[in-house]
Amino acid sequence: MSNDSNMKPCALLFGEAGPIFAATPSLGLCTKVEVRVGTATPPCANPYFGFTLTFPRDPGQVTSEKEGRGVCYAYDPSSDKPVPSDFTITVKFPRASISCSHLPVPAVIQNRFPKVEDWQGFTYLIVRLDDSSHPTIEGYRKEYFNSPDPKLQGWVNYHGKINGVSFLEVLHQRAFSFIVELPIASYRESMGDQNLPGLFTYGYPCQPADVQEMKALVDKKRGRAFPPCYAFDNDNAHITAINQSVIQDTLWVHREAELIAEERLLAYFVTPIRVISEGHAVHLVVPVSKAWRDLHDLAWLRLTADNPLIKVKIHDISTPRHTGPALWTGKIIGSNNSAPELRTHPIQDHELIVRVRAASIPRILIRHYPNRRTADKALAQGTQN
Repeated sequence: MSNDSNMKPCALLFGEAGPIFAATPSLGLCTKVEVRVGTATPPCANPYFGFTLTFPRDPGQVTSEKEGRGVCYAYDPSSDKPVPSDFTITVKFPRASISCSHLPVPAVIQNRFPKVEDWQGFTYLIVRLDDSSHPTIEGYRKEYFNSPDPKLQGWVNYHGKINGVSFLEVLHQRAFSFIVELPIASYRESMGDQNLPGLFTYGYPCQPADVQEMKALVDKKRGRAFPPCYAFDNDNAHITAINQSVIQDTLWVHREAELIAEERLLAYFVTPIRVISEGHAVHLVVPVSKAWRDLHDLAWLRLTADNPLIKVKIHDISTPRHTGPALWTGKIIGSNNSAPELRTHPIQDHELIVRVRAASIPRILIRHYPNRRTADKALAQGTQN
């Protein structure tokens, strides 16, 4: 799920030998814009061959903050946190619609890098777009704030020119020329789009309609969770992520609810001795263990968030002519409830109190426990009702 990147330091030229607009510091030039070229397999996105341009913001983004522009952050997959970020534009070359030339760096270009001494470790790369193909450019036309450097800000935002060339003209080239810090032999083996893995897929239909098929898919795919994603390559990936986040979250809670519903938990009523008539409400104490609450806690918080009405099955009832469980309706109430009949029944935070309303059939004669100690003793002995 990590961002498997093979982006190499380089310099970007305009044309095959024109002005140098971006370079990494290792090439010894003092350009304001850094560039890297290569392949990348970002999480939850298609692998690509392309390059990134990174524009610095004002130091610490202090000026941007004072001007009311705020501070820009970007999601960092390695730390799973937003971090202050520079301005980045990513250019992805169209897959299987390019041709690449890997050549020694011409002498006329070498002369423009006076600090580079050994050119054996460099490649002159030209990436040509096929007819009618176009790169995918991510980040272009997002507002770039850097008022301490108005020339660079104007070049990015307002079609200004540097060395007689606008930023849009750089991006509109049909052939991109790079000086790459990588030997030619290594570049031929590791760069280009010929060795890219297949296109990314979540492995789920974007809008599933069959519930059983969806359950089977979820059961089959027991891998790690997908990391957060804030951009998508296409509408299907976007719709799939939105739908599956709801479907799988709901399915998980539903299955937890089914497991809880199948459990038979010990409980006792807090009420005077009498036959409970239809519609009468009484308190039911369910002394679940802390381990039980911890096991179901994540789902439990979801299931009880709106304090819904619940169905309570009362098993093993001692009522003539009725063998099945009684089914009553109730609501979970707080463990600190101040009802008078609960004062002698101290309840721990992980235990449950349910206020249930008796159904018409069957009519149940229930036992009275004057205090918690008596009730716990009866539960330990398996006393019914």
